[in-house]
Amino acid sequence: MPLKLLIIDDEPLLLEIWKAVCGELNWECVIAGGGHAAIETLKQHEFDLVITDIRMPKGDGFVVLDYLHEHGTNARIYVCSGYIDDETAALSRYNIQRIIRKPFSFAEELKYFRSLDRSDVP
Repeated sequence: MPLKLLIIDDEPLLLEIWKAVCGELNWECVIAGGGHAAIETLKQHEFDLVITDIRMPKGDGFVVLDYLHEHGTNARIYVCSGYIDDETAALSRYNIQRIIRKPFSFAEELKYFRSLDRSDVP
């Protein structure tokens, strides 16, 4: 069974690239352009992995992280942001398994994701 990912970012080009990465891996990918849209999606679906940006105008990543923290999740949580250094203290209270710093290499991320198997992600 393919992994099911929720990718949250306000940059449409990044969302399209993430979708291509997921397609390359035959994983199911759902995208949301901001935190509020992501929460509506999370209310309706379960995911194996959630990757969220932090700074977004339509509900930031902390809205998503708070929702996941309050409602519990089996999903692994990755943060993908260019502002990690500014947000490190605030992020420490969440169960984040991976931090991806923007800008990043999609080739390297694809290599990392290929190394995962179902046992690595609940």
